[in-house]
Amino acid sequence: MDPNRLLESINQNINEGIYRGNSDGIIYVNKAFAKMFGYEDEAEFYKHQPLIINKNSTSDKRAFSFFENSKIVDNQKVTLVKKNGEEFTGLISS
Repeated sequence: MDPNRLLESINQNINEGIYRGNSDGIIYVNKAFAKMFGYEDEAEFYKHQPLIINKNSTSDKRAFSFFENSKIVDNQKVTLVKKNGEEFTGLISS
């Protein structure tokens, strides 16, 4: 099997949220990540690019740009906001 197809299959079928982003915002999410935020699928998530709140920071930038100065993030506790406005806590590693 093609390694890229295998990786994509794993990303789409795992129950943990996976994302890729840069300072401009989120550039990839898997199904689990989109569903965590209350979106039907990835396309709906991309359309809305929700604001992510990190209560441990003064940053209010979009997506995960508050990690842009970090080389390694290990289980950073953040507060996230679902589509319906409900807050939930998550751990982010990169």
